[in-house]
Amino acid sequence: MPMRGIVCFLLLLLVSCSLFKPLSSKKFSFYKDNKPRQIAIQVPKGYKEEKVKLGNYGKEQFYNYPDGAVFFIALNTDWPSANQSRKLIPYIDSIVSMSGIYNGVDKDGLYWKEIFFDYFKVGYSYVAEHKLQVFEHAVNSIRFKRP
Repeated sequence: MPMRGIVCFLLLLLVSCSLFKPLSSKKFSFYKDNKPRQIAIQVPKGYKEEKVKLGNYGKEQFYNYPDGAVFFIALNTDWPSANQSRKLIPYIDSIVSMSGIYNGVDKDGLYWKEIFFDYFKVGYSYVAEHKLQVFEHAVNSIRFKRP
């Protein structure tokens, strides 16, 4: 019987920890080589809306938060990201394959970051310092899944 109690305790501990996790799991779906693909992403909890913007070849999925923060992931976009439209970084068309990381603090003391890899952009904007660690964890959580 003691073993059963330990197993129940560990299971309860595992479930309770996931309830307080500051991120929620989402997927970013797209097509590559005419095959459906997806990327698993972790998004900071508490967003007020999830939006998807589609273009000729591109897709952007973004999450808006009540305090004005934005988390986004995009592929093959030919429009500016949240940080590019604020002129924090130069406009870079993600139809052009490149890699790089841009980040900083805006004039209001809010944090922003944008990572380019292959034809993807991922990042955040308007993030207060006390939420920075959660948004950093979300950006660094992206994993490609095989089809």
